[in-house]
Amino acid sequence: MGQPQSLRAAIAGRLLNIAIALTFIPLIIHVVMLVAGTFQVNGPAGSRLIGLSSLSIVSFNGIIPSDTHSSYLIHLQFFPNAFTWSYPTSPNPDLTSGILQSGPSNTLDPFILIQSLPTTLSLDPSETNCLSPNPNHNHNPTPDDNDATTTKCTSPFWTALNHIMPYRFELHGHPAYLAPVIHFLSILVILYVFRLEACADVSAP
Repeated sequence: MGQPQSLRAAIAGRLLNIAIALTFIPLIIHVVMLVAGTFQVNGPAGSRLIGLSSLSIVSFNGIIPSDTHSSYLIHLQFFPNAFTWSYPTSPNPDLTSGILQSGPSNTLDPFILIQSLPTTLSLDPSETNCLSPNPNHNHNPTPDDNDATTTKCTSPFWTALNHIMPYRFELHGHPAYLAPVIHFLSILVILYVFRLEACADVSAP
């Protein structure tokens, strides 16, 4: 009877070690998701690229229309801990990407953040004439297209953006911290499990 019991104990011990080793996978995933999009790396021809850009959870194109197809050239990406932009076809290698927000913030408002890009990219001011001059203005009035006195944007992207500003997605206060906090707490829980198992191994006879 002693041999089967020792065999079961050996198998149980190995399975436990495998289970502990596998917890490194979610640990690495949470760490990577926290740093994704928070840094830039060197790209070809002196360009700058967003680090781990393929791990964004939401992305869309906008701002500068393409001359060859019905799309836009600026790629905007939302990560759990950052909001970034990329312009792969930029004629200026210094303006191929940028980080609009990085790290926990008490406000998550992507549409307000991207309003800084026309200045960064030196776009024609007429493209954004319809936007509020106050970037912190939370509710832009929807312009009446039939009102000749209303200042218009020459860009269809900014015109559409200005129309949806009162209804845009935004988070303020504690909800804005939710994504990075969840990943951070998950890391703490996994590390705590490692600590418990380490203490159990030390106290085991």
